[in-house]
Order: sequence, then structure tokens, then C-alpha cells
Amino acid sequence: MTLKKRVTLIIFGIIVFGLAGPAIIFMAQGYSYDFKGNRLVPSGTLVVTTQPRGAAVQLGDNNLGATPQTQRFLHAGEYSLLIEKNGYRQWKKRVNITPGQVTFAPDSNGEIYLFLGEVQEIFDSFNVSDFFALDDEIHYLDTASQHIYRTGFAETNSTLAASTTLPLNDALIANARTQNDVSEYILATPEGYWYVSPNAEKRLAMTWPLQFGRDPGSIVGIDITGDLVETSDLGTKSIASKVLAFTKRSDDIYYLSSAPASKFFLYHIDESGNSNPLMPVPAFSNAEIIVSPQNNLYLLLDDDLYEINETLEKISNAVNFAAWDEGGETLLYGNNHELWAYKPQSSPSEKLISRSTQPILGGVLNETTRHAFWIEGNEIKAIEVNDAGQPNVYSLLIAANPKKITLNAAGNILGLLDGQTLKLFRLR
Repeated sequence: MTLKKRVTLIIFGIIVFGLAGPAIIFMAQGYSYDFKGNRLVPSGTLVVTTQPRGAAVQLGDNNLGATPQTQRFLHAGEYSLLIEKNGYRQWKKRVNITPGQVTFAPDSNGEIYLFLGEVQEIFDSFNVSDFFALDDEIHYLDTASQHIYRTGFAETNSTLAASTTLPLNDALIANARTQNDVSEYILATPEGYWYVSPNAEKRLAMTWPLQFGRDPGSIVGIDITGDLVETSDLGTKSIASKVLAFTKRSDDIYYLSSAPASKFFLYHIDESGNSNPLMPVPAFSNAEIIVSPQNNLYLLLDDDLYEINETLEKISNAVNFAAWDEGGETLLYGNNHELWAYKPQSSPSEKLISRSTQPILGGVLNETTRHAFWIEGNEIKAIEVNDAGQPNVYSLLIAANPKKITLNAAGNILGLLDGQTLKLFRLR
């Protein structure tokens, strides 16, 4: 190459860099070129991840490609985002692209879990009266109330966990636990409560609620005199008197008791057995105490739901049920026509999941998929539980007589008691 050509190329390169250099620098700083306005504008980035991968992403009218997807230099504004994959349900939402920021779908805490277009039944068992979900297993009782079986969510068979010759009628599984691969059950019948394990069976002279004690075969409950007691093979031990309701979390016990002048108090018994009054509470006819693993404390007094901090703070009224969902780290509560989620550290802490003229049953929050699941009439429904835009709502399946649902920790298998048939469905 001649010297003249080299000089020409160098001069040309300097000119190109002089013209394009500022644009390159601006693009590196997150700017994009607006051809309509003939100017550089600040841009944002969109990140989309899905389970399963390989879903098509459409942002507005533009097809961005398959997930996982990171799209840079997007003009700021509101867009429609559509996620599609063959054999799966659509996911769609409005998203805001903010200049100089990264927008995550669904948000920075997770990924989009796509549900199958048609759920797949993978297991069924007939003549089932009730089930209890425990440690990613389902324990279920036959309609004759004689045999209790256990099955894993991912299994297609079951094993016998315990049998009884007790004359039980219309029994339900009120509580269950497994220690060293030995399962223990508290069964509820119209005539009372019973303890059943592979090694023992006995009637329990207590009223509800009943919980397991520390040792195998030990039960904590309220006897007919109103004393809180623990029964075991070693006998009966009194814990507290004049108890109206209680709950046990590890070795801590919380209970409600009446006092003179028609006053009611909440007490705490620590692991050393020391009993201390926490605070007075309003008068009630029926009560339930809910304690989270983080020791968040809630009271359902008749139909009023309270949270206990330094004072008693009302969350809601017209509440028929409340339960701590350990998978979702959330208090689920509601009545026959509303389902709510209460998350102590979130803002806002209360979130309406569903309101319906149809009766609402169940209420399970899965932390993996971040969806709530419930029964509404004959439908099994799911809804996203996050703060990112309008949530997607799905009708997963129609059942003949749905009574109860549960999910495994991964959120991909749904357990359903449909009449007297226990069914497992793969959701994703």
C-alpha cells in the first residue's frame, strides 16, 4: 500500500471516529437513537427469564427472541409484554421501561413460571375421605377410616403408613407428623379425637386444638376440665389451667386464659416451662392463635383478626379462617367469598387475592412460583402474588366436587381431593 493510501485511510478513520465516537460513547452510557425525533434519548433494559426456557418474547409489536432474554437500548415507556411457548399458557403484562434502569419480568426476585396449557393427571386413588400434606408427601385416609397411606408428589404409587381397628366413623386427619420414618396421626371424628401410629392407637380425652408433644406418642391438648395437658406413655402432665385456646411452636406454647372480672389474657410458656402474661385481649367466644416460624403472632378472636406487636393491632374483620403459610411466609385469611394475603414486611402488607360470589375454599401460597391457589366453585384457580403490574389469573382445571387442595414445594404438582378421589396433577 502506498503512503498516499495509508494517509487517506488514517484521515478517513479519524473522520469516522469523530462522527461516530460520541454516539458510541452515548450508547455505552445507555442512550439510543430516536430516528423519528432525530436525537439521542436515554434508554432502558428489559430482562426476561422463564421456566421452562425457550419461550418467545414479544414486546409491543417486536419479537425479541427466546428466553432467557436481555434487550438493551429500549426507548422509555409502557409496553405490552407477551410470553408464549407451545403447550403452555400465555403470560402477559404491561411493563414500564425506565431510562437508565433494568426492568425485570416478572420482577428482580424471580422468574416467570409458565403453566401447562392442559394440566396432566399423574395419580389417582379412590375411596379417600381426607388427606394431609406433610414434608412434600401426601398422607391420606380411606373412607372406611381403617388405613392411612402416604405418597410423594412425584410418585405414582403409595405405601401403607398406619392401620387401625378402632371404630372410627367419618374421620378426618386433624394433624400428622413423621419422625424417623414413623408417621403419627391425630384423627377427628364426630365422637372425638384419636391417636394412630403403626405401633399404637388410643382415644384422646381432649378438645381441639391438639398438637404433638416432643416425644413419640405425646399429645398436647385441653382436657375436659379446661387444663392444658400433655399425655404420653408416661402419663399426663398438667401445663396450665383455665385454658381456652393454645398453640405450640417448637418448645414454645402460647395460650389464652380467662381471669377474674371476665378478663382474657394471652400467655407465653417458654422452653424452660416458665409462664408469662403477654397482654390482655378482647372478650371472645371462639379463638385461634397463629404463630409463624419467625414468631410473628396473630389472634383470630371470633371474626376479628389481630397482629401482636407491642400492642394488639387489628388486621381485618369478617374473617372465618386464618393460617400461616410457611412456604409463602405469609398469613392467608378470609371468608367464604374473599381470600387475602398478609405479609408483615411488605408494603402494602395486605393484598386481596380473590373476591367472588362463588364459595372460596382452600388457599395455598407457593413461594417457588409465587402464586396463590384456591378453589372457587368447581374451579381450581391460580394468581400471581407480586407487586409488578396486573397479575395473571389462571383457571387450571374444573373438578366435579373439589374439597381440598395442596401443592409440593416446587409448585409443579397439585394435590386435589375431588369427592372421594385423591388426584395429583402436573402443572408445569
